[in-house]
Amino acid sequence: MSAEPSLLSQQVPEDDRTEPHRGWRNIALAAGVGVATGLAIGLVEPRGPITLFAALLTMALGLLAGLAIGWFTGRRWPVWVAAVGYVVAVEALRWNLPGPTTDDFRLDSLYGVLAAIITRGFHGLLAFLAMVFGAALAVWLLRRREAIVSGQPVTRPIGTVILGVLTVLLLALVVRPASTEPVLAADGSQIPGSIAELATVPVGETDRRASVGALAGSGRGQPPRDQRSGLALLAEPGPR
Repeated sequence: MSAEPSLLSQQVPEDDRTEPHRGWRNIALAAGVGVATGLAIGLVEPRGPITLFAALLTMALGLLAGLAIGWFTGRRWPVWVAAVGYVVAVEALRWNLPGPTTDDFRLDSLYGVLAAIITRGFHGLLAFLAMVFGAALAVWLLRRREAIVSGQPVTRPIGTVILGVLTVLLLALVVRPASTEPVLAADGSQIPGSIAELATVPVGETDRRASVGALAGSGRGQPPRDQRSGLALLAEPGPR
């Protein structure tokens, strides 16, 4: 009469033995991709996406990073590990850069809060929304392929579609041509002879867009007005 096999002698399924190692591998892969993406962005524009090219590059690299993470791990959660690595790499490259967009967080004033939202917040939105969408898209493509091979129904990617729509809307907002409001009178009509346009102003080694609004005291062939002549120049923030 043979004895029943003990629990120690039973073979552990392959998936149960490899799952912990696979989890650490996914973490290491996601962290590496996040750090590499952050270094690439930080080397090109350490002050963040303050130009159109830098903003588009941030979204493009974020999307590629998310696709790589989702495709090679088959999971969506490692993208948050990549986000941590991305932040560490970007902040390490801007550590010694002076200026309000690269200084330490100052939440003791309204200006400090606004600076954090406009710089770090907008930067993170560009990078991480595209990254999360890329990971979700890659995972859905993998599961769709597996479902087709096994003859199972393909699930509808509702969450992935929502992320894609949000990413496209953000991209449209980034590439939307800049404009400036006309100079208006008290009744809301545009003042004849006024100037409202966008101009390029050199600031250091880069060019910045500036909104120019000018109001003349009177125009040729026009009756004199009681408004004073004036010039308003609003430039987007740049390195300091």
